[in-house]
Amino acid sequence: PKEDYMNRFREISRLNPFTVLGVQVHASEAELKKAYRQLVHPDKNKHPRAGEAFKVLRSAWDIVSNPETRREYEFTGIIRLNKTFLSRIFSYVL
Repeated sequence: PKEDYMNRFREISRLNPFTVLGVQVHASEAELKKAYRQLVHPDKNKHPRAGEAFKVLRSAWDIVSNPETRREYEFTGIIRLNKTFLSRIFSYVL
C-alpha cells in the first residue's frame, strides 16, 4: 500500500553513509576504517539478505573513504555523486 511505501521512503531518507557505518559525521579516518572492518563480513552472516546489506555498506564506505565525496556530503548533507548508494538502500529497505 501507499502508506507502507511512504514509511519506507521516510526510513531511507534518514539513512546516510555515516549512520550505515554506525559512526558520527565527523568520525576520523581510523574510526571509519574500524567501523567498516567490523561490519564487512557477509560470508560470516547467514541471513538471506546479508549480500544486499553488504552492498549498502560498501556504497557507504565508497562515499566516506573518498575525501571529495565525504567533504561534499558533510557540507551539503546530500549524496549527489553516488546514486548507487541510494538505489541500494532503497532495494534493501523494500
